[in-house]
Order: sequence, then structure tokens, then C-alpha cells
Amino acid sequence: MRFTRFTEAERAEIGALLRKAAAEGKNDIHVISSRGRWRVVRGGARRARRVFPDKDQAVAYGRELAKRLHSELVVHTRDARVEMEESFSGPLAARGL
Repeated sequence: MRFTRFTEAERAEIGALLRKAAAEGKNDIHVISSRGRWRVVRGGARRARRVFPDKDQAVAYGRELAKRLHSELVVHTRDARVEMEESFSGPLAARGL
């Protein structure tokens, strides 16, 4: 298996997303695009929780993780803008509603 390194621009973009995620909330789950793949990242984390080949799989995994953690799911577009936010926190989430 051959590993490729991130370019400076890609590193800066990922770093900015992670810093933004950390500032918004450490338990938020973010789905971000990087190098043609979709990464599920917990806010404040440096590494992806899991990596998927397509966005639908990453969103499904992120949604289940956010439900388990009673947190927020934030899905980003390829250009890092927020596309969708879902909340699984609050009093109703604790009861599974």
C-alpha cells in the first residue's frame, strides 16, 4: 500500500475545519470531504473516526454515531461549507425520541 502526503493547502483546509469543529463543540460529529473520500471526524479530534468512499455511507455512520453520543451531526460540502445540521442532543434525545 502506498501512502500519499497531503499538500500544504489540503493540510491547511483540514486544520481549519478541525479548529472550527473544536470551537463549535467537541462532541459534534463532522462529515468532511478530503482527497476524494469522506471522513467522519469528531470535533476536536486530529484524526478521522472512519473514512468512506462515498458521502451517503459517511453520513449514515456519522448519524448513528451522533445519536449514540447525543450530539450534533454537521455535514459539509466538498468546498467545506455547512450543508446540513442535525441535532441528537437535548431532553428528547436522551429518551430515544
